[in-house]
Amino acid sequence: MIYRISLSIIFVWLSLTSLVPSAIFGQVQSNGKLEVAEIQINRNGGSAAVSTIFCMGIDGFPWYTTANGIVKYYGVEEMTHSFSPPPEELGPNPSRDIYQSRDGSVWVATSLGLYQFSEETLSGRWLQLSNPNTKEALGFTSIYETSDGTMLFTTNSQYVVRYNSKSDSLLPIKLDDDLYVTPVSTDDFDSYRIKFQNRVGLNGVILTQFDKVLKFENDAITFIKSYESLRDQLADGAYLKVIPDGAVMPLRTSGFYSHNDKKYPFDVLSSIESQVLVLPSQRFQVLTESGLPDMQQGVVVSEIDASNSAKVNFYVLDREKKKLNSILKPVTFQRSVQRIFSTSDAPIYISTLGGAFKLKYKQLPFKTLLTSDQLPIQASRVSVRGMAQKENGNILFATYGGLYEMDSNEQVSMVDLPLRDQSNKLLNLNRSLYVENDSILWNLGETRRLLRINLNTRVSTPYILEGENEGRLLTSQKLVATGSDQFFIGTNKGLFVFDRISKEVKEMNDILPGFDLAAYTIKDIYLDEKNRYLLLATSSDGLLYKNLESGLVVHFSPDDKIKPFPARTIYVIHKGHDGSYYLGTDAGLVILNSDLTSWEHYDKADGIANNTVVGILEDDIGVWLSTFGGLTCYHKIDDWFYNFYEKDGLPENEFNQTSYFKSKSDALFFGGLNGVAYFTSADLTFKKSDAQIKIVSAQFYDDEKEEVVTETYNVKRRLDNLVLPYSKTFLNISFAITDLFNAEEATYEYKLEGLNPNWIDLGASNSLQLNALSPGEYILRLRGDDSSGSPTVNEITIPIKVEQVFYKTTWFLLLNIAGIALMLIGFYEFRKYRWKEKYRQQRQVDQLEAKALRAQMNPHFMFNALNGLQSTMILKGEKEANKYLGSFSKLLRSSLDMSRTDTISLSEEIEYLEAYLSLEKIRQARSLETVITIDPEDLDIASIQIPCMLFQPIVENAIIHGLAPKRDGEAKIEIKFKEENGHLIGSITDNGIGRKAAIALKAKNRKTHKSWATKILKERIEIINRYTNKNVNLQIIDLYEGDISIGTRVILKLPLN
Repeated sequence: MIYRISLSIIFVWLSLTSLVPSAIFGQVQSNGKLEVAEIQINRNGGSAAVSTIFCMGIDGFPWYTTANGIVKYYGVEEMTHSFSPPPEELGPNPSRDIYQSRDGSVWVATSLGLYQFSEETLSGRWLQLSNPNTKEALGFTSIYETSDGTMLFTTNSQYVVRYNSKSDSLLPIKLDDDLYVTPVSTDDFDSYRIKFQNRVGLNGVILTQFDKVLKFENDAITFIKSYESLRDQLADGAYLKVIPDGAVMPLRTSGFYSHNDKKYPFDVLSSIESQVLVLPSQRFQVLTESGLPDMQQGVVVSEIDASNSAKVNFYVLDREKKKLNSILKPVTFQRSVQRIFSTSDAPIYISTLGGAFKLKYKQLPFKTLLTSDQLPIQASRVSVRGMAQKENGNILFATYGGLYEMDSNEQVSMVDLPLRDQSNKLLNLNRSLYVENDSILWNLGETRRLLRINLNTRVSTPYILEGENEGRLLTSQKLVATGSDQFFIGTNKGLFVFDRISKEVKEMNDILPGFDLAAYTIKDIYLDEKNRYLLLATSSDGLLYKNLESGLVVHFSPDDKIKPFPARTIYVIHKGHDGSYYLGTDAGLVILNSDLTSWEHYDKADGIANNTVVGILEDDIGVWLSTFGGLTCYHKIDDWFYNFYEKDGLPENEFNQTSYFKSKSDALFFGGLNGVAYFTSADLTFKKSDAQIKIVSAQFYDDEKEEVVTETYNVKRRLDNLVLPYSKTFLNISFAITDLFNAEEATYEYKLEGLNPNWIDLGASNSLQLNALSPGEYILRLRGDDSSGSPTVNEITIPIKVEQVFYKTTWFLLLNIAGIALMLIGFYEFRKYRWKEKYRQQRQVDQLEAKALRAQMNPHFMFNALNGLQSTMILKGEKEANKYLGSFSKLLRSSLDMSRTDTISLSEEIEYLEAYLSLEKIRQARSLETVITIDPEDLDIASIQIPCMLFQPIVENAIIHGLAPKRDGEAKIEIKFKEENGHLIGSITDNGIGRKAAIALKAKNRKTHKSWATKILKERIEIINRYTNKNVNLQIIDLYEGDISIGTRVILKLPLN
């Protein structure tokens, strides 16, 4: 949104300022300040009057003490733990110090002993030790961890205590009586107590006790140096501070520094590579790790003010001038300050009686001008647009309220201009500026006029870009000077060119063939120095490019179906030092490579302050982007986006279009709704955020405990994965960022892979609740941005498995499938058994039927044979009858043998047929010619199995019904066996009377003879086919010569074996 001051205010303001030509407005700037925020202390049920003591936890979150326990502070929530009941009654303010060791234990030094809390088990215990002399419980006062992890503690007497982790016991080490200085009174205890200083070796530490410097190492306390000459000064409240040599004062030097006209010594101790500094009182504290600015002059020292204990002063101990100098404004609280705690890159924690606060140094590198607090009318704000620089270095600023000029001393004045131009039109100076020879100012406002302003005579000459009545009102957007005394002017009606010599205006809307530029709003114009190519930024259709030499036109359109451009509105075009084109758009930053073939796209998700980028400048550090929501620097070396906001010293988060400028001294200027911010990169400190996101707690249903549980997580208790029952998929996870000062400004987002592939914004909410998750496996990913918009250096990944309902689980489905399969198999086997049993029974029936049929054929055969014997005896006499009877008995024996088996070999069948035919030759009254052939001759007839007595009935029928009735000619029967396509084909051919004549003859003899052979044969074939699945086929063919029957052929086809 463009902020506009109403015309009435402008008139009043300009009228007032015109009375005082060149009015001077002071420019406010600051290098930094301390920001203070109150901590809402969780008293854990204790008294509010008890001051808290802080320590930094090993995972980046601090701990503090309460009257009856400890609290872990996450910035937006806490984790509390109450002391387990002590052996004696705790006093109203028992805690003296708190510290978290590298193994995760939180130690609290109290007046009754040590309290140790384990983050792994979330439980605590008391460790006590009696004074060997008085047998009273020792009170503990401070805690220290050596380089090798040894825990040491000072007490309210002359003992230093070491914790023996192997024996889980406390070992007291006494300071010799001749070294220990006894306090004069209990009120002086702080001046006389043993204090830990800096470490020495792996398990050693320097100690001070009143005027002595000591060393603790290997469970022994040794003397280093005594400052007896300072006893009076120390008794008045001063104390010894031992620091590494060179950390505060010049290396290996001794001397004095001053504060409030008093001298305080510092002394080098070469034997322990340290310096001893005498601080004026217990209220002073050296902040070697404080998150305060790195002062090259010296180290920062804090002081709880002597006259007002609710005020804290900050000094730098100047190592050159040897003096404590005030560097920051004092910070005053409502109640007395009790303790100051500091650590590197973290807030300074200050505990007061009844409260706690956090302090953080805020760098303010930006200089400002024309802001609301720098103007005569305090309620107004100046929205700055165009900027330009004169040859003399002065910089001009076009605003809605007039023209301003800043000189080389950074003093700002308003340029005295008339309210109207020569045509009596109101001046409009809120867009582009161009300075010509320091005396002529060309200005493009938001109207259809280009102004030429003579800065010497203050005369304004307008040049009209378009007539009064030409459709919708033309509004100007951007003025770009070319190297040929021309201006390219972008408007909401396309492109215009103005010749500064002839003062002529010409439309250029036909410069791009195929594009009607009159329909476009041109936001920015880029013409290269050699006038070879032109780029136009549009408000609704991406980027247009034309090569002015070759005529090539390229349209980078968001509507391109093959490769859509990532932005529709282009606000600014910047040619980078690397040859790339940096485009500020409504969708973030687009970097188009120099040959226009590809681009990279960055938006807020990648770290930019805001997706609407309206200004781009470049310096040696990187590329700067002014947006509608802050200022962003793309740091080339770090390959990182750094963001700056009002809280960092900007006068306004929303910047204006066309309001960016780089001076000849490489200062960068960005204008917005509330004046101008300007700076050089050397003024800024760039540091990546080291904030981490960490899980605080999770609430879910525990299947083993059969209840909803809340689990706390830390460096010792990690949430590596979660398994949720199918019926209770409730999950609530809380998390926090280690950016503690502005924790409430941190933002979070999550992605649940397996459900949604996209990141979902949680805003400032530091908890996530998931409900009704379907059974399956998911991966929950969490990340955050700190208060500056920088992403956390880590990302949390938690595998989540939601169990399937039991009847949908794999094992249950497999079990069901197996059960169904077994049922089907059982059913199949039962049906198979029933079928086999039925088949077996049916086969038995069929076999019995076959045997019965064979048995029927034997009497039939005997009946015919006996008839033949009778005929033979009558017609041929006794000799032939005896011969016939011998053949018959042999044939009868074969018939009896075959009745006991189902199949016989083909050779046996042929022998049987030959025996039968020999018998028939005897019985017949005429000669009978028989021929039996096998094709091929080497056919293995002994191995071919066929049903027994299959061919004999056919031969018998051929003789009885075909040949016997024949009255003339010889009788002949031909039997042929051949193999063809896996089948045995047997054919019996006779030259008898034929079936037609035989049927007629049979009809005559129906009363005296009934034939059964053919019927029985067909029934046998049917049975064979039924229970053997073999296709036995019977075919009867009548043979004719013309209309005369010459016999019958019967073909029997059956599969081999």
